[in-house]
Amino acid sequence: MRYALVILLLLCSLHAEAEPFENWTPTEKALFAATQLALLADYKSTSSLLYPDRGYRELNPLIGEQPGNDRLAAWFVGLSLGHYFIADYLGHEDRKTYLWIVPSIHAAATLNNLSLGATIKF
Repeated sequence: MRYALVILLLLCSLHAEAEPFENWTPTEKALFAATQLALLADYKSTSSLLYPDRGYRELNPLIGEQPGNDRLAAWFVGLSLGHYFIADYLGHEDRKTYLWIVPSIHAAATLNNLSLGATIKF
């Protein structure tokens, strides 16, 4: 969890003086919310699979085959904030395209995890 906190603090400090979602359309805000929901589902389904006794391994080489809960949480917090900063940097048309593609990728990863026996529990 400390990795997640460090990433959160660093990324928030980079954009501290700007108003969040400034100049975003309601559609872009809704697409960003969908991105966050898809990301959360991906995180929850991934975390339910990553126990050494289950025999599954993470395919993302950036976080390792068996990331601990801290590393996995930090990765997804970083992705969440990263998606915001990337989308905020883009112009309206590119932002909409980006915000259609990103949740699709996370939804596909979630569906793959579910097909392997993952669960999503809150």
